[in-house]
Amino acid sequence: MSGGTLGSKAVFQYTSDDGNTYSIRTLSYLGTAAGLTTGVGAAGVYPRGRKARHAWLQEPSTKRRKKLIFGTAAAMPSIGASVTVDGTDFQVMGLVGEKISGNF
Repeated sequence: MSGGTLGSKAVFQYTSDDGNTYSIRTLSYLGTAAGLTTGVGAAGVYPRGRKARHAWLQEPSTKRRKKLIFGTAAAMPSIGASVTVDGTDFQVMGLVGEKISGNF
């Protein structure tokens, strides 16, 4: 699936900073690139109002950007690292931790 513009979604496991393992849905090729484990999380669906930790990637030659969710904090790459997505090398340009939004 070159270019990653279309594709099917799959359910993957995501371990939150609160220690619970949730289910998230993302494009199959992105979950594979991030090393996510397929399957349903024990704590159910990742709660609305939360943003999962992720890295912003950029393809050096075309400047295309992608957002890649990582299943554990330990799996997050460092800034400047190279990550292959669907056969294309991207450089990590930024890292974002979990966020809770909304009115509580």
